[in-house]
Parts: sequence; C-alpha cells; structure tokens
Amino acid sequence: MRDIFIPVGKLTIVCGLVLMMVAAASGEMRFEELGVPIRETSVLGRCIGPDATGKMNTFYLSHNQEGGTLFLVALNVETGEARQYSAPVGEPGSWACCRGADGRIYLGTYYAAHVLRFDPKTEEFVDLGRPAESEGYLWTFSATSDGKVYGGTYGRAKLIEIDTETGELSDLGRMSETEMYAHHTWYGEADRTVYCTIRMVDEHIAAYVRDSGEKKRVNFPGWEGQRYPNLYEGEDGYVYATGQGKAWKLVAGEAQLLEAAEPAPGRVEKLWDGRIVIGNRAGSVTVSDPHTGEKETIAYTYDCVGSRLFVVREGPLGRIYGSSVMPLRVFEYTPDSGDVRNLGRLVAANGEVYSFAPLDDKLYIAAYTGTTLSVYDPTKPIDFGPEADNNPIDLGQLGEQQNRPTSMQPGFDGNIWIASRPTYGTWGGALSRLKPGSFEKTIWRNIVPDQSVITLAMDEKRGLIWCTTDIGGGGGTTPKAEEAVLFAFDVEAEEKVFECVPVPGAYGIAALEMGSDGMLYGAAKATIFVFDPRQREVVTTLEAPGNVHMEALQVGDDGWMYGMAGQSFFRISPDDHTLEVLGNYPGASCGFALVGRDIYFGKGPMLCVGHLPDE
Repeated sequence: MRDIFIPVGKLTIVCGLVLMMVAAASGEMRFEELGVPIRETSVLGRCIGPDATGKMNTFYLSHNQEGGTLFLVALNVETGEARQYSAPVGEPGSWACCRGADGRIYLGTYYAAHVLRFDPKTEEFVDLGRPAESEGYLWTFSATSDGKVYGGTYGRAKLIEIDTETGELSDLGRMSETEMYAHHTWYGEADRTVYCTIRMVDEHIAAYVRDSGEKKRVNFPGWEGQRYPNLYEGEDGYVYATGQGKAWKLVAGEAQLLEAAEPAPGRVEKLWDGRIVIGNRAGSVTVSDPHTGEKETIAYTYDCVGSRLFVVREGPLGRIYGSSVMPLRVFEYTPDSGDVRNLGRLVAANGEVYSFAPLDDKLYIAAYTGTTLSVYDPTKPIDFGPEADNNPIDLGQLGEQQNRPTSMQPGFDGNIWIASRPTYGTWGGALSRLKPGSFEKTIWRNIVPDQSVITLAMDEKRGLIWCTTDIGGGGGTTPKAEEAVLFAFDVEAEEKVFECVPVPGAYGIAALEMGSDGMLYGAAKATIFVFDPRQREVVTTLEAPGNVHMEALQVGDDGWMYGMAGQSFFRISPDDHTLEVLGNYPGASCGFALVGRDIYFGKGPMLCVGHLPDE
C-alpha cells in the first residue's frame, strides 16, 4: 500500500509556480459550420384552453428550444390546425403552463423566471415580467377560480402569485428557509390552500393558506416514507395524498388520514366534447373518449432552430459524436463524407449525454439522469434494448445514487472508467469501473468525502488514474467541502494513493489531460495548471483566454496540448509551457474533439469545425 498524502487546510503548492504570458498566434484558425444535427424540441408544459371563440378545443404546448427561444403551439384538436407563437422574451423553455380563470394561457420560464401570457382571442403573447428577481426557474402553475395563478420557484424555494385581472405579479416569499426548490404546486379550491413540494435535501410538502397568509409544513399521520406521498387535485376541490396503501385529505395545511384508502377521484381537464388528452410529444397529441375508449392521435408540424449541443467527442471509426439538450438525441458526423445523422436517444435517459468513450470500435454512452449507460455498435442497425443482441445495449443505471456522468474514459486496463456527480439532495460523487463483455459495475463512492468526481486522465506508466473533483454535491445542495482536489487512484490496488489541491480556492477542476511531455494539464475556470506526476507537484500555472470548457483539453498529433476556453482556442507548448491563442469563434459553446488538424465543437445547435493553422 502506498502512502496517501492529504493536505491539511488550504494547501498551496508553490514549487515552480510561474504565471506564464500568453503568446500571440503564429497563424489563425479557419472555421466552418457543418450544419444543425438535431432539429427537434421537447414539450415541457401543456394545458387545455379555448380557441378564439371560447370553445374548449385547443391544446397548448410549450416547446423548449435550447438553441433559441421557446415557442407555444396552439393545436386545435377539432380541426387539426396548429399555430406556432414565439415567446416575447429570449428564454429557452417553460415548464409551467396553465389556463387562468380569464381563459388566457400562462407560462413560467427558465433561466430568468419570467411570466408570459398568451391571449387566444387576440393572439397577443406578452411578457408580464419577473415576480421574484432572485429566482431562476418557475415550475408548475396552479390556477384558482377567482383569478389567481400560483407557482413555485427554484433558487430560494419561493411561492409567486399572478393576478389574472390586473397582470400584477407578487413574490410571496420563501416556502422553506433552507431548500432551493419549491417544485410542483397543487391548489385546493375548497380550502383555498396552495400546496407545493419542497426539495431536495429536507423534502416535504408545504402549504400556503390564502385566507390567513399562513405557511406551514404538512405532516402526514401514519406516513413512514422519507419524502412525502403523491398529491393530486380531487374533483371535490380538495387536494389528496396517497401512498403506502393509505390516503389523506388536505384541509388548510392539515392532512387528515382517511379510514378507507378511497379518496375522491382526481380532477381531469376535458375538451368541449368530454374527451381527454392522454399523451403528447413534440409533433403529436393523443386524445381519448373516456366513455368509448376510442383514441385519436393528431399530428402537427413545427419550426425550430435546433437543439443546443451539449457535448462533442471523437468516437470509433473516425467519426464524431455528440448529444443535444432536451431532447436527448445523439448525432454522428462522418468527416470523410460530411454526413450528419440524428441517431435518436441511444440511451434510456431523458436529460443529456454527458460523456462518450470509444473502445473496440464501439461507443460507450453515459447520460443524465441516473448515470444511465449503454453501448452502441455503429456498424450494426439500431435496435435498442437490454439484451446482448440489441444495439445499443441498455446497461441501466450505474447505481449508488450517481446522477451526472461528467467524464468517461477507456482505461489502459481494458475497462471503461466513469467520473460522476451524485443525485439531487445528496453528497458524494464516485469513480466507477465498467467491464466490457460482462458489464460488471464497481463503484468507489465518496472517494473524496462530500465532493463530486469530475474528470479523468490515464497514467499507464504508473498504473494510475488521475482524477479531479469539484466541491459541489447533487442538485439542491450546499457544498460541504472548501476546495477541489486532484487525486490518484491505483488501478491494481483499487485505492486512492495521493491527493492534493492544485489550485487553491478553486470550486472545481473541469478538464484534465496527460500531456506528451508526461505532465498533467488541468483547468479550474481560466487557471491552467501543469502538474508533474513524478514529483507530485505543480510546476507552473497559465492564464487561459476564458474559462476552459468541460474536458476541453486534448493532446494533438504534434505533441502540443490544445484547448477551448470561452470562445477561444489555444495550444500549450510541451517544451516551455507557453500558451498561444490560435483563434476565436463567437458563440462557441461546447466541445470538443481534436482529430488530426481539426477541432470539432458546438455553437448553440450548430456543429462546427476549426482547422488549425499550418505549421
């Protein structure tokens, strides 16, 4: 067993620390836009509402557009006509969507928590403003019969109110003094009380009693779960909760355990003819007649600029792979032919693919949520499933509460290695191993207590995997640690053998790569450090021309270290560690894959390539 070096307090490594000057580039990069690989959106919010005449025959769908601005589709299920309306504010999406008592449609956006209002009669789409300047998300909305709409926020777990008569917005304050999410909301018309889920650490149900203005925590007698039961709005105007074979009626913030677990039926939105909407996706809505059971799917088309690219990486067979943000789609680009293909999801997750790893002409895929894994053979037809003859093969979730697979690398031992961040409300990321063939998973969680493992670099000479962290936990948590670390994991001994703080005070280290000179190159925001794995010390630091993107350091065929920081591209000499800016491309947003003299990256929804200057 090797000695483990863990610094006490805030370690500053001083050996050879020098802030290098940025050199001017000897030649400029040339850039090309290769096309938009994913022209799809997701439907985040939806509700039934009236058409211009007041007839309840229209389904309103809020489409996110991570590469642009959200839009609302009004689909008349009677005529099949669909109209598309672009939002009046440059926000990418809206989870909240409901019909107010005035018959108008209300949306709540992210990332700046605006309230939008659409009038079916006039087709006027307006921005009513921000009800709480401190908040980033508005989640679900609940409408009242007397002209109010309520919604919860992300940021400081607030409750907001919309007056549909005046358009006035009110910040009703925090529903929890410690949590960040006031997530889903329900309204009890009979008891005039708003209920919302509070998440992600101290998870519970909070109530706001309108008549008194009182806020309270709802306690469920007989409930033995760690979170809370399932809530729904009943036909009788009360909110009910069910779970563990029990049922509760909520009255003014108090949960009454029912003797028989048969609460009132749930309230269901209905079209003018009594039909209900039973499903939807971007491009279609399915309605059903509850009396006859007859179903009808109504298709519609929409225009979009494309989904923002989240990651771009090199894959097997010389191809470039990447993924998009909501919806999760995987694309494939073949440089020789210039073909771009949307391959679909390829993994059983709904968030984003965070990392790819090529091994033995196959592509390993790791996605949020749940660090969900799959393996794809690009030479075979797509037939997704869990069996050995499926393609991709669904490998399921990693486990141990891991959620965001921030890095995945093929190891020198023939295995796939994964760095990950834990799920919401928890601390403790993991370094994990996936064995090809058997697909056996081994997880080392909390290898650095309360920190997330972020990125990996292979050191075959020493039998080590070098890893970086950031101090954050899962979503909705406050960091417990103070500084991100670099650590070494011995593959044979299966243990951590070294740990240090390479950039004092850094929250996280988002990129790490082994250089051609045998040095480790890492990046914490705009600070690049060069670490000697033999002497186990930082030998110099550099200032990048912006914050270095996630895993955006890669060694070129010429031995130089290339990187992407902000909208700039640079390289670092292995001889004297000078940094040279090679070019700048406005809008560059994610990356990257270095193949020969080409760097592939994303610009919003656009796949781009930067050609390195000739030597």
